Amino acid sequence: MRVALTNARRSPFTGEWITAPHEGLLSIAASLREGTFFDTRDVTVTIVDEQLDFLENPDSMPGAWLELVDPDVVGIQAVTATANNAIALAGRVREVLPDCLVVMGGVHPTQAARALCQAGHADVVVQGEGEATFAELLSVYRTSSKRAFHDIPGLSFRDDGGATVTTAPRPPIRDLDRLPPPARDLVDMAKYARISPGRSGNLITSRGCSYACAYCFSRHHWGRLHRRRSVDGVIREMEYLHDEYGMERFRIEDDDFMEDRKWVTAFCSELQSRDWASRLEWDAKARPDHLDDDLAHLLRRSGCFRLLMGVETLNDDLLRRLNRGGRVTVHQIDTALSALKKNDVSVQATLVLGIPGEPVAAMRSTLDWLDDRLDGRDLICPCFFMPFYSAVGDAMHQVGDYMVHQTSTDYCAGHFPITSSESASLEELTELFEDYHVRRRWRRVARKPSLEQVRGKLLGELKAVPQTCTLLPL
Repeated sequence: MRVALTNARRSPFTGEWITAPHEGLLSIAASLREGTFFDTRDVTVTIVDEQLDFLENPDSMPGAWLELVDPDVVGIQAVTATANNAIALAGRVREVLPDCLVVMGGVHPTQAARALCQAGHADVVVQGEGEATFAELLSVYRTSSKRAFHDIPGLSFRDDGGATVTTAPRPPIRDLDRLPPPARDLVDMAKYARISPGRSGNLITSRGCSYACAYCFSRHHWGRLHRRRSVDGVIREMEYLHDEYGMERFRIEDDDFMEDRKWVTAFCSELQSRDWASRLEWDAKARPDHLDDDLAHLLRRSGCFRLLMGVETLNDDLLRRLNRGGRVTVHQIDTALSALKKNDVSVQATLVLGIPGEPVAAMRSTLDWLDDRLDGRDLICPCFFMPFYSAVGDAMHQVGDYMVHQTSTDYCAGHFPITSSESASLEELTELFEDYHVRRRWRRVARKPSLEQVRGKLLGELKAVPQTCTLLPL
């Protein structure tokens, strides 16, 4: 059986063109190849990065590779902002390979599973964590009809009669060390490194988050359960990335890297014992209530050069209403920033703009406060609130009422506003967007390379690429 795993192309409204190895697809491929959950070792797996294909061949159609690969099954990964492109790719699969099984998965398909199946965009949707569910699906599909899909946990599918069926949820993988190393040999790591050296060395040390922030998708996809790999397993993967691909910078993509302090302490201590900071560096994401001076000191000594930290707003009442765990306060944010600065760890501060109930003047004040508070190495990364799907939208309605002005999922990337509230009109939010992207009022707002610059890096035509922003109107 031939299986192709792919991620849909980015929407042009994401404002970001670069791409990186997709950890989820690499993990699924490795699990299939190893037969980790079911006997799938005879499955031939190909990984195609549709976004990378677009960067290399801008005039190519989605799925231009289909006839060459000729898969029996295509698995398409999507987030909300790529959902329409995923649907278009699925349609292309049906045109070129009408007998191919079309499977969708990822954050957005998990939440829109029934609708995708009912509309005929997907034969099957894998909901949530994909390794075991997709492996069982392939194992059954080889020998049985769709009737056997009823017994596979974690699926939505259309049965032979056209009805949409959703099976029982699949329990999460408790022991993440059971997963084999991601199948990076199936992708061209050198190309990713040329596009973005800071992201090509990405890895995951944990899955899930124990918190339930209203604006976040994590609990709806992974559930409120935080699971960790072993310290030894993570360090072996980092050493492999360094030895095999020459990676000297790593990005830990966990939703909340700092949640388990005991684990983080053991991880940093092991890196420190290996004198990691003199050779290699890494960054991760953290909540401000998990940071203090001692931990920031240990992070820096172990090679951590930057933390992405969620500030979101400087309003204690809104932080409480956003369900930031009851512990994130403005005082805690300030304390965490002080600890990072004292220990020479730079910060990439994120904000949620357009929170219902927060005036634009307050958002500007937060941007100004951060601009004054941070130094030259730090970044400010504001993103607008996005009602990615109903679960997130409903949670944010508990924070305050808001209106949606653009319903196409192509726009759900966070780089310009699509909602408004009584406290902040769409016009005011759009002006705010123009201030920090066009007028560059805030010096340390992160800039994104244009499509031309990314292509230049990929093709080796540009050695030094200035960071600019591409502004796309509503």
